[in-house]
Amino acid sequence: MNERPDIEQIKSELAEKIVQLLGELSLTDATISERFGIAEAEMTRIRRADVGDISIDRLVAILNDLDQHVMVCVVPAPKTAADTRPIWERIAEITASVPPEEWEKLPTDLAANHDHYLYGAPKRD
Repeated sequence: MNERPDIEQIKSELAEKIVQLLGELSLTDATISERFGIAEAEMTRIRRADVGDISIDRLVAILNDLDQHVMVCVVPAPKTAADTRPIWERIAEITASVPPEEWEKLPTDLAANHDHYLYGAPKRD
């Protein structure tokens, strides 16, 4: 199964790079705000790595403004091989994994009265 990327980790790494680059410029928050359009409150959150409500797009835009050209690529997950077995073989595999005590819990008239058990219809005799 494919894992989803950790969005918060990505944001944290982008924020860390922003802080590093701005530190190298030795600018005050007021100058940063004026020059790059980053609000002082936003800059404070970025410095604290409190970026939960800041989008990745915004962090990338800030890095691009700092002449750090960031490109984000979305790569489709590789397709998994299709299960080409007949449906009855897949059902047999699934049912074999159910413990016998679970099968014993099923009503003996389940097939005849499935509408009753699913939807509350009157039972058939």
